[in-house]
Amino acid sequence: MINIIEYIQLQTTLNDEQAQQCFGYSKTLRVSAYCFKCNGFLCKACHRFHVTSKITEDHRPNTVAVEDVASKRVSFDKLASLKEAPRCYTHSEKVSELCCKTCSNMPICVACTYGNHKSQDIYEVTALANENRQKLEQKLAEVYTFEGGILQMSDKLDKIKSDLNAAVSDKLKSTQMHYSRMEKRTREKLQF
Repeated sequence: MINIIEYIQLQTTLNDEQAQQCFGYSKTLRVSAYCFKCNGFLCKACHRFHVTSKITEDHRPNTVAVEDVASKRVSFDKLASLKEAPRCYTHSEKVSELCCKTCSNMPICVACTYGNHKSQDIYEVTALANENRQKLEQKLAEVYTFEGGILQMSDKLDKIKSDLNAAVSDKLKSTQMHYSRMEKRTREKLQF
């Protein structure tokens, strides 16, 4: 579920061209990538370091570049693969394969099903994720539909505003011309 939200936020942030806090420098800079392993934005220098350094070699598959997001080459599935596998809330060394719906979809491991989460509502992470992904994709499609309608309304409003300004300008000119003619006639009558 969070992947689609993160995708939209990431796309908005990276397309926004506003400076962000660089994870490497801890300064607000223009960013060129995002690392899901570090959970942070990267400036150009840190991004270069991330993809070339042996220290962050394991981060490469979890890093996405601005141009990939801007050109929409990063799909939901690609984004999901960039993220590190979720870890168990209790046993952080174990990968979470399940989630406890009773505990607000908390990621858990198999060992937890015999402990604190015994007899609770347990689901496989991928099944729940796929279900939520479908729902969010439908909602996202609706949002894109509304976005198109809003953009069309904006264009229509701009045209109406332009037409209204032109009509006001024409009316002002005709009123000024009428006033000038009336003023001229009045002066001519007063001179006789």
